[in-house]
This record gives sequence, structure tokens and C-alpha cells, in this order.
Amino acid sequence: MKKRALFSIIVILLTAFFISCKDDEDDTNSSSNETINKWIYDNMEQYYLWTDQMPTSPDYSLSPANFFESILYTNEDRFSWIQENYEDLINELNGVESQEIGFEYMFWQDSSGQIYIEVLYPKKGTDATSKGIVRGDFITSVNGQEITTSNYTTILSGSSSYTLNVCKNLGNWELGTPTAITVTPSSNYAEDPVYISKTITTNNGKVGYLVYNFFANDNGDDTYSYSKELADTLNGFISNGVNNIVLDLRYNSGGAITAAQILASSLVKARSTSSVFVSYTYNTNLTTYLNSQYGSSYFKDNFVDTFTPTGSSSVSIPKLGDQLNHIYILTGQYTASASELIINGLRPYSTNITLIGDTTYGKNVGSISIYEEGSTANTWGMQPIVTKLWNSAGESDYTNGFAPDYYADDYHDEDGYPRILKSFGDESENLLSIALKYINGEITSSSSQTKSDVLKLPKARQIARSNRSFDLLIDNKNLSPGLIK
Repeated sequence: MKKRALFSIIVILLTAFFISCKDDEDDTNSSSNETINKWIYDNMEQYYLWTDQMPTSPDYSLSPANFFESILYTNEDRFSWIQENYEDLINELNGVESQEIGFEYMFWQDSSGQIYIEVLYPKKGTDATSKGIVRGDFITSVNGQEITTSNYTTILSGSSSYTLNVCKNLGNWELGTPTAITVTPSSNYAEDPVYISKTITTNNGKVGYLVYNFFANDNGDDTYSYSKELADTLNGFISNGVNNIVLDLRYNSGGAITAAQILASSLVKARSTSSVFVSYTYNTNLTTYLNSQYGSSYFKDNFVDTFTPTGSSSVSIPKLGDQLNHIYILTGQYTASASELIINGLRPYSTNITLIGDTTYGKNVGSISIYEEGSTANTWGMQPIVTKLWNSAGESDYTNGFAPDYYADDYHDEDGYPRILKSFGDESENLLSIALKYINGEITSSSSQTKSDVLKLPKARQIARSNRSFDLLIDNKNLSPGLIK
């Protein structure tokens, strides 16, 4: 089951091209690898960030997937990807899963070689959630099969139902008696990124806690339903008198820049629409073209006061930042792309940002979607990197990720003892509890731990997570088809 698209939105329809762009081949002549590969090359030559590093004489006889890989600048590009069916690509970027098992998960292997599935969080509105599967549960077998190194990548795909042997973690990697739970996957499931929000009362005021799992404005229907919900949530924090926020981005691997712009615009203090949130650099030819057409203002996005859903009136973005003393961001190894953009974009405007958790993934580049809409001969869709992103201070050097101010993980307390995953919002949950200790003055300095001190699991090791992409989508800012943002 593909998990590529828990994140993203806003597909750029490239039905027309610019910069001496060749006319598309007629569909009837587009079935061969060579024709599709030339289409790939022509578009990559125009838009790809590292177009000057592409081979000048590629092998057009390769399959499209292999051809695409062969022209990438792999020294720096970890993120460009291609897919055989562009409609699947669109759905995935909009956070729509054709078959959703009902929970986000991680694979672990213990010292004996046994592989387990751990539930990182159940997804709202799924059968798995209704059947009582919770964060921290362990799955020891699926449909009567043990999980092995040869089947773990496919064991949760291709079935109309799954009988899972589910165990509770009793601590120190000892599991309780398994319970058989049968779940039915959800078809065309769209995950709401606003997962949990709550207001917590502390000795030093009210804290807004928000779990936000990917950046999307809606599920692809242009209603901005997710962004409206986010605005309502942030307005609720204002009404509740929140003066600190804990933003949980542990499992947020990216999404649409416009969604990140909305969240950042709410969190920044003394918001000004003349202040830069993010700026962009493209390849040389594309930069020259865009500058000639739109001027230098095209290469930056400022903070904004409102957003406007298609066919609807504008929605005001809350000014939560004006009443915040501090922003605490919970991070992990899958905190990436648009999540890192929030950190980088806000830092020039505030020193009151503390990162708690693990080093983030390290993605400072963005992509667009390229495909031939309606074509039956060429169904491929690709997501190439086209831009590098910078904050208002000209900083973009986080390809190795942002190191946290306080190293911690979900599996150990400060003394190194193993922990059991607790539900989001539980005030004793490890990372949230650390943030609350900061707010209550129980922690006054950064952690003395390093990454090598935490993330040590003597009885098990992490071997994989459900497949993730790390998307940062460049949105079309009311431009004609074929022009990117």
C-alpha cells in the first residue's frame, strides 16, 4: 500500500509550456518509450533546478521510470520522483489513499530477528480507529502470517480485510497477550491534517497543543476546508487565552507551501504583509524568463492576512502570534519540507522558538507536478525539484536538518529508560511533557544530550516506516497553465 501522499496539494497543470517549448506529440504517437522520454527530458530541461547537470545524450530507449532516474543530479537531488499514472500522483499529493489501512506505522526488528509493526497513530474515521487500535499498539502477525524481512513491505497491501494480532506494549519491549482484530481498509481515504488540538492549563498560563500531520489546504476540491479548520483551531486558541503553543510536527513530512504560509502567518508576531516568509531560486533560464515577465517580486512570498477559497469570500488568518510568549515545535526524523519551512521562515522574526525531539530530515527544495491531462497515450506524471527556498535572512543551509534544542525521543525518558508510546495530548507523553516542563520553568536550558545518547533501543531496532515522501509543493499563484510558482 503506497503511503507516498499523506501530504500535499495544488497540482500544476502543464498543458502549455514556455521558453521555446515544443508542441506535445499527438496522443496516437506517444506510446513508445522514446516519445515519453523526450517529453520527460524537454520538461526537465525547462524546469529542473539542476538542468545544467542533466546528461546531454541520454538513453531514450530506457523505460520512462529508469530514464527519469538516469537524468537526475543524484549528488544533490534526493526527492524528484515519477509515477506511471498521473491520476494516482494527483490523489497522493492531495492526501487521498486508494486503500488506507487506518493507521500510520513503523517496523521494528528485535534481537531475535522478529519483525513487528508499531502503530504511530490511528487515523480518524477509519475502521481501525473504530475497532480500538491506538498509538503504541504492536502488531505481531497479519492474516495469520508472521512479519518477515521478505514480506514486510507488502503485508499490508492488496487485501480487502486484515486480521491483525494486536498486542499492548507492557514496557521494555515486552508485549502482552495478542488480540485478533479484523479491520477493513478505507477506499479513497482523505486524511485531515488537523489531527488533535487542545488547550492545556499550566502554572504559567494556557498552552495550545496542535498535532498537524501534513500541509494541505483541502483534499483537492479547492474548498480550503483544511485551512478553514486550521484557522478555526487557531482562533480557538486565541479565545482560550493561549500564550504558548506546542506545535507537534513529528510525523509531518511536508505539503503545500500555501498551507505553510497560512500557519506561519498566524504564528509570526506583529505580522506584516510586506515581510518575506520565503523566497525562491530557480535554474538560470527559468529565472531569466520569470524575472522578465513578472519582476523580482515573483521570487518571494510574504506573510498574508487572508486566504481565499475558490468561488468563496476571503478568510481572515488569526493573529495568534501577537499573544504568544513562545513557540515549541516537536520534531522527529520525518519532520521535513514544509515543516522545516515553518522553522526557517519564522526564525528571522523570533528567537522564542524551541525545537524538542530529533533532528529534522533536511529538505530545502520544492517541486511541481508535470503531466499531460487527459492523455491516454502518456499517463506518466512526474514531481521534479524546481526551486530552492530561503528565508528573509538569506538562510537555506539545512540539508542536514535542524538539530533540536532539546534532544529527546518517543522511547526513552531523560534517564534513558524505555517508555511506552502514549496518545497525543496526554500530558505525560514524552515530548509534550518536556515542552510543558519548559513552560512551567522546570527546564531552563537546552538538553545536554546528543543524538547518540538517545534513540538507543537495546532490544529492537527500527528498520522502516510506512513509505513516506517529503513533498514541498510550489503552488500556482493565479498564473496561466504552464507557468510555475
